[in-house]
Amino acid sequence: MAVQVPAGGSGSIKGGLRRLDVALDAMLRGMADGKTHDLHGLLVTGFAVVVCVIAIVLKQMGIADTTGFVFGVAFGALYLSPDLDMLNTRPARRWGPLKYFWLPYAWLHKHRGVSHSWLIGPAVRIIYLGAPVALIWWCWDFVGAGEWVGCLADGVYLGNWTHLAGDRHWPWS
Repeated sequence: MAVQVPAGGSGSIKGGLRRLDVALDAMLRGMADGKTHDLHGLLVTGFAVVVCVIAIVLKQMGIADTTGFVFGVAFGALYLSPDLDMLNTRPARRWGPLKYFWLPYAWLHKHRGVSHSWLIGPAVRIIYLGAPVALIWWCWDFVGAGEWVGCLADGVYLGNWTHLAGDRHWPWS
């Protein structure tokens, strides 16, 4: 027996287009909600996949670099969002019990403060998360983190910038 999805529901093409329309409208008019931020991040991640596949085919980038970049975009948009300065947001909840790791970060940064800056915000989150990760790697004597780490960081920046663009929080404003 087939399951019927009502026309315009969230599982239909019409519902998906409606959600995209709402997301674009929110981006043009004002601040986006959590679902819209997620949609922006996923759209940019999809675009990054297409660009990276073309770069691989044209032999402009290696697979490790492009994988790091695409992962960085998705991770930056969904997990390292500027909204980690509040623990009741979707990005914070995605961390599960580890969301409390971000508690000192939330205490230090007021919402839409430095955490929402285009250059310093992502850098602070990368360092905040990267320091304990680097310590763990050092303890395990991990080697081989090549150029892809830089591509990962670039992707995190792009993922964060989609959030800031959705909030209409421009570097020049």
